Amino acid sequence: LWIMAVLTNFTALQRMAYVWRTSEAEETRIEEIEDKEANDIPRTGV
Repeated sequence: LWIMAVLTNFTALQRMAYVWRTSEAEETRIEEIEDKEANDIPRTGV
């Protein structure tokens, strides 16, 4: 029975880690896009 509990906890942790990793990657991608847009603004203003 404890093996089942360990397995379910492990899969839940894996899913949480996967979601956390993908959401973190999404945040960095958004930051990169914002940086790119911020760099484009002065160029268009000149």
